[in-house]
Amino acid sequence: SHKQQFFSFILIPEKILKSVFIQSENFSSGFFLKKIQLKTFIDPVKNEDISFRFYFGPLDLKVLKKYQNGFENIIPFGWGFLKWINKYFFLIVFQFLEKTNLNYGVIIILMTIVVKLILYPITYKQYKLSAIMKSIRPEIEKLNHKYRKDVFKKQRAIMELYHNVGINPMSGCISTLFQIPIFYSLFKFFPTIINLRGKSFLWVEDLTSYDSIFKLPFFIPFYGNHVSLLTLLYSLALLVYTKLSNNEKTNVSKNDNDSSIPDMNFLLYLMPIVMLLFINSYASALSLYYFTSNIINIGFFFFIKEFMLNEKKILIKIQEKKEIKRNYWNNIIQKITNKRDKNFTKE
Repeated sequence: SHKQQFFSFILIPEKILKSVFIQSENFSSGFFLKKIQLKTFIDPVKNEDISFRFYFGPLDLKVLKKYQNGFENIIPFGWGFLKWINKYFFLIVFQFLEKTNLNYGVIIILMTIVVKLILYPITYKQYKLSAIMKSIRPEIEKLNHKYRKDVFKKQRAIMELYHNVGINPMSGCISTLFQIPIFYSLFKFFPTIINLRGKSFLWVEDLTSYDSIFKLPFFIPFYGNHVSLLTLLYSLALLVYTKLSNNEKTNVSKNDNDSSIPDMNFLLYLMPIVMLLFINSYASALSLYYFTSNIINIGFFFFIKEFMLNEKKILIKIQEKKEIKRNYWNNIIQKITNKRDKNFTKE
């Protein structure tokens, strides 16, 4: 077989061929666009005919599955588990929403909302972790000042503080890592799915191609020679969300004389610029999804901050946990002391 973005031709031999070689050559001009050669080897002694069936059609999962020869694997949904995410999650959600007969841009927005609602528990835990870290920041600064000359004791005291308040800073990294496969699987999903081919939304003429609102007279490396409005909107939304999230996060203060820990804020604010360059020529459906996703993230941020998390209650719970922990160890010390006094009295 040989595939393009949305179409493929397949030569299906009636007999199993031991060796097959396919070569394609593009033509830049003229009536023909591509030359494709297929070579195979047959036994010259035997007088036999080899018959083929020929398929030329769309890379549509339902259509290709009907042939029951694994033709659906031609569709480039990605490698490894990314392929499974696209085939058995995003595609199913997309096909379900497609039955509403709404505009495909609206379907992508609804699809984004469904995915964000599914991931809401992870998002909530991330915001909760950030709120708790912000609440214990004064305690961390005290420990930094107290153990500024002993890094080992400082780290041990900070980890003990985390344990006392019942949080694990690594859980935020785990939650982020869990969302990365979903983020990257979409790079293969939207440019591949033929249902979006030629579908328009607002100013977008084709959701499988970039939305150019202005043609540049020059070419910028990685960016291209056009301005994609959806990509620009997504980058701005990502910048706003990064700013809001970074203001809420509490980084452990470091000693002024300690320059071993690099400032990560620069990398955070660099990400919107990188994404602006990277997906400017990608499918506009991808930019629409990411833009909607970040708008929802900003909405979640204010909703959780105003209605779900109360910093005063968090501080009270932290103090309660610290008091419970202190009482626990005081009781143990008291029991050990009493036992020692009894043994001393017997002696």
